[in-house]
Amino acid sequence: MEKMIFRNKTNIIKSKISIKETEKRNNLYDVLRLIGIIGVIIIHVTAENMYGSVDKNTLINNFYNSLVHSWAVPLFITISGALILTKPDLNIIKVYKKYIPRILFCFIFWHFFYYYYQYRDFNIIRCLNYFVTGNTYPHLWYLYLMLGFYIISPILKRLADNLNQKELIYLLSIGFFINSFIPTLNNIFDLDLSVYFDSLLVLKISPFIFYYLLGYYLSKYNVKHYKLMFALFILLIILLSVYQNTLSVEQNVLINYSTNTNILAIFFIVPVFTIAKKYFNERYNKKIEIIGSLTFGVYLIHFIVEKIFFKFGIYSNMINPVVGVPLTVLIVTIISYFISFIIYKIPYVNKIIKWSNIIV
Repeated sequence: MEKMIFRNKTNIIKSKISIKETEKRNNLYDVLRLIGIIGVIIIHVTAENMYGSVDKNTLINNFYNSLVHSWAVPLFITISGALILTKPDLNIIKVYKKYIPRILFCFIFWHFFYYYYQYRDFNIIRCLNYFVTGNTYPHLWYLYLMLGFYIISPILKRLADNLNQKELIYLLSIGFFINSFIPTLNNIFDLDLSVYFDSLLVLKISPFIFYYLLGYYLSKYNVKHYKLMFALFILLIILLSVYQNTLSVEQNVLINYSTNTNILAIFFIVPVFTIAKKYFNERYNKKIEIIGSLTFGVYLIHFIVEKIFFKFGIYSNMINPVVGVPLTVLIVTIISYFISFIIYKIPYVNKIIKWSNIIV
C-alpha cells in the first residue's frame, strides 16, 4: 500500500514537471509584440501630420504611415489568435469567469482615464453612456474588438481544433480572397468587384476573424517560401507608397491605400511570424520578456504621451520628418515604456496593464 502511494505521488510529480516543461517560456510573442507596437506608434505619430495641404512634409509622413498601416493592428490580432485559440483549457465558463472580467476591468479604467483627460469632468453617467455606446478614445476600440473575440473564442477554438491543415488553408484562402484581395483591388484601382460576389456574401467573414484564425494556423504549422513573401512585401510596399504619393501630388489630395484589409498585411505578417518562430520559439531572455510584458501598457499609454508632446508643439515636423518621424517614435516609445514599467512595479495598481497582457 505504501509503495502504491509513493508510486502515485511520483507520477503526480512527474506530470507536474511535464506540464511545466510544456509551458516553458519563450520570447516569440514578446518580439512580435515589440514589432507591432512600434508599427502602431508610427501610425499615430504620422497621422498627426497628415492633413492640410499636400506638401513635402505631409508626403513624407504619408510614406512612413503606409509602410506600417496595413499590418500593425492585424499583427496584434494574429498574436492574440495564436495565444488565445491554443489555450488547452479555453471554454465558455472560463471565458466569462476569468478572461472577460479582466478585460472589462482594464477597459473601464482606461476609458475613465481618457474620458477625464478629454472632457475634464467626473460625470459618471455620461462616461458610462459613452462606454456602452462605443464613444471612447480612438485607440481603445481595440479593447471592444478583443472583448468580442473572447466571447466567440470557445467556438472558434472548437472549429479550428477540428480542422486539419488543408482544411484550415482552405478556410483562410476564402477569408483572404473575400476580405483582403478583392477590397485591395477595389481600393487601389477604384473598382467595384464586390458586386460580382454578392451571391457569395455567405462566405464573407470579418477580416479580423481571418487574422485571428491565421494566428492559430501560424502557431501550429510552418510556412514555406516566407523569405520570398517578405521580399515581395518590401518591393510592393515601397512601390505602393511611391505610387500613392505621386497621385497625391497630381490630384492635390492626400491618398493612402494602406488599410487593415490590404493584401500586404499577409505578405508581412506570415514571414515575420515565421522568422520570429524560427529564431525565438526556443529562446528565452528575461529582458525581452519584460519588454514584451510591458507592450500593452505602452499601447494604452502612448496616445496620451504623444498628445502631450503635440500640445506643447513637439512633433515630427519640427525638423525634417525623414529624421523627425523615427526620432519622435523612438522618444514616445521610450517614455511610454518607462511609464509602463513604473506602473508595472506598483502592487495592485499594476493590474491596469498587467492583466491586459492576456489580450495580446
